[in-house]
Amino acid sequence: MKKSLWNVLVASFALVVGSLAQAAPVPKVTICHFPPGNPANVQVITVGAPAVPAHIANHNDAVCPAGDSNCCFGGNNPSLCTNFQTDVNNCGGCGNVCRLPNATPACTSGACTISSCNPGFGNCDNNTANGCETTLNTASNCGACGNACAAGASCTGGSCVCPSGDVVCNGACVDESTDNNNCGACGKVCTADATCTDGTCVVACPSGEILCGGTCVDPNTDPNNCGGCGTACAAGDSCAAGTCVPPAVSGACLPASSLSILIQGTNVSSYVPNGSWGAGPSLPDVQLVPLEGGGSRATVATGAVVNSCSSNSLTGETVCTGNLNDVYLITGSVSSPALTAGSDGTVQSFSGGSCQTCGVAVNSGNNTAVLSVALASAGAYQTLHLATNTFDPPIPTGGGNTSEDIVVDPARHLVLSPNESSNYQLLNTLTGAVFNNNISPFAEFDSAGEDCSTGIALATMEFTQNLFIADLTQATFVPGSPGTWSAPSQVQAFPEFVGFGAGTSGIAVAPGSHLGIVTGEFGTNAFGVILLPSTSGSGTPAVVDWVATTVPDEPNGSFSLGTDPHTVSAYTSPNSGKALGVMADNPRGGRLGGTLGGTTHRSTHR
Repeated sequence: MKKSLWNVLVASFALVVGSLAQAAPVPKVTICHFPPGNPANVQVITVGAPAVPAHIANHNDAVCPAGDSNCCFGGNNPSLCTNFQTDVNNCGGCGNVCRLPNATPACTSGACTISSCNPGFGNCDNNTANGCETTLNTASNCGACGNACAAGASCTGGSCVCPSGDVVCNGACVDESTDNNNCGACGKVCTADATCTDGTCVVACPSGEILCGGTCVDPNTDPNNCGGCGTACAAGDSCAAGTCVPPAVSGACLPASSLSILIQGTNVSSYVPNGSWGAGPSLPDVQLVPLEGGGSRATVATGAVVNSCSSNSLTGETVCTGNLNDVYLITGSVSSPALTAGSDGTVQSFSGGSCQTCGVAVNSGNNTAVLSVALASAGAYQTLHLATNTFDPPIPTGGGNTSEDIVVDPARHLVLSPNESSNYQLLNTLTGAVFNNNISPFAEFDSAGEDCSTGIALATMEFTQNLFIADLTQATFVPGSPGTWSAPSQVQAFPEFVGFGAGTSGIAVAPGSHLGIVTGEFGTNAFGVILLPSTSGSGTPAVVDWVATTVPDEPNGSFSLGTDPHTVSAYTSPNSGKALGVMADNPRGGRLGGTLGGTTHRSTHR
């Protein structure tokens, strides 16, 4: 070869080599390659970057991000290069999507796991395959797995909540104001005979009593806690049925007999009608007879026959009823012109006579008087308002007579009216409702009596030696026309009263003493004294003790109890504090005598 041609070739090779030495290398890209027609032969290959577009366009191959080396064939869609160890949509293999209930999933080492639970749910069994299946709003899993609420608590909004007023003590919700095992503090246990009340262990109160200042009291009778804790009655007042009652008001429980008792300071007097319902001599006018403290006896002119009187010791006024339809208001020894009561002109007929206006009992608590009057249909009760001298319409008994001697209970707003037809009727003075208690076997009731301080009600049973006794504090009333009432009661026999004329007939209880006087009628001088229970509210009441005796003869003759209405009453002396009974003899223009509680009152000649 010629030297010149060799030189040209060498120069040309040098140019080519120099050009190759100066060109940059082609970048390499890892792709997920599926050979055409054979997608199962997946290949992760590295190609030059210029070749990548052709692979994507012609074969739907996919570029692999750094660290990914798993291929998923896309068919007519782009393929996917992923990581089977971490991809939740291709976890462990192509198309294996992680879906777990109530959870945000994750792919860990090629398996579906829980990344986090949705709010309010938990994976309490630690089984990641089941997801977050536990609701965290239950008493056993409250707000978190295994967070159990105390006994008695509920789970609200993921928090344990005890009932209002309760606290958690030893794993349970308790009310420290009433829980005997946690009384006032966790773990403070009351003894077996005590009850937790207001966070303090106290001995359980008997039935009918309440706890006041750590002491059990009867709010029906306790003057320091009358009707409720801390309600104290005024000095001298008593507590009856939870109401404070002044002495003069409780005295309104005296019977509507012929004799009234008027207490004015230290002076005590009685208004005694000369008349009766018609059996024996019946004269007009009323006798004013001093009993204690002095004063002069006087005759109060009425002009017509008067059968009964009742006094209001708060106002000093006395109300007397005539056999006809007349009512007299007396102050001192002067009577006002007669008022006209509500009888329709018919009469009530009793074993001791008949009358249009048959008796009266004053209610000192509201300055009224309750009359027993006759209507053609039956007996009736009529209220006279003494402040205005006006009458309410009569309230019929609903059938039958009133009692021969009614009693007004101002504390319980009742009229007590046991009649001769074995019906012990009660009238509610506030509502006008009447309630019957038909006693069996048959009892011919004669008079009503009551110890207002306890609500122990009584009735004499004519022609027997028995008394009916009931506890009105336990009475149950059933409305009706008329309604009915019942209470723990019994008929109690007194063999010592066998000498009473016509059996037990008249009765009166001295206010506040629990002592009563029982008499016969129509000529006998025998009477009895009974001791009533000092408490009420439980069990069946019974007379505690009794004695029978006679009024001794006077120098001018024997003492003889008068005719109907009954000539007996009772009071508690404002001077000695002793309970005293008052009786008038027959004829009523004769003498007064009395004894009660072991003290005999002198006879007073008129």
